[in-house]
Amino acid sequence: MENKIVAGEPDSLRGDQYGIPIHGLFCVPATLGTRRLFSLWRTCMLLQYTRRALSIVSAWTKLFFLWTWMLPIYADEPPSKMLPLPGSVFTVKGHTAFLIPAAQEVALASSPWVWYAPTLPNLPSKAEEWMFTRFSKSGIAIAGIDVGESYGSPAGSELYTALYEEMTSSRGYSKKPILLGRSRGGLMTLGWAVENPHRVGGFAGIYPVCNIASYPGIERAAPAFEMEPEALLQNLE
Repeated sequence: MENKIVAGEPDSLRGDQYGIPIHGLFCVPATLGTRRLFSLWRTCMLLQYTRRALSIVSAWTKLFFLWTWMLPIYADEPPSKMLPLPGSVFTVKGHTAFLIPAAQEVALASSPWVWYAPTLPNLPSKAEEWMFTRFSKSGIAIAGIDVGESYGSPAGSELYTALYEEMTSSRGYSKKPILLGRSRGGLMTLGWAVENPHRVGGFAGIYPVCNIASYPGIERAAPAFEMEPEALLQNLE
């Protein structure tokens, strides 16, 4: 029987219906005719592309299951934050918070705590180590939450309330913390204290800001309050 040589891409398929191996250059009987020859070639190409498509789908399926398996691991990881003293970092409503406990040997039954502000990615820093050490050695814990540059806005105060509930209801700390506002932390702590006087044990400030008109200024503070500068100024007056 006369054979024709037909070029094809390398493949490991076999033309079992004809008993002829198909690999690279494959041989088919010349008596098949042009139409059947083209049909055979098209079938081989279809099988080849189908196999490639299945390989791609399989690879993406494996990646998907790997991602769904690893997602809970990363989701459970606590946020990263450097603290001046050993403590724990956790989240409250998606915002980073911290707690530096009192030294075990002097821990008080009343579980007092100082609420430090502002808590930002770089604060509290090593500059607070001396002060925090003395709090801890006196049986007083320190905590705070990063609400961004809220300047005492209602949105920031809402997150402060969430931290208060976490500290008092979930962790058993005193229901009347001492608020410690440093610089613009004064705006944050006092803004919350005005709305929650029954929850405040006292206030202390380190050059605290108490007037947003002086810092950061009405123009800069307005977005945090979701107001136009003119409206915010009128609201303050």
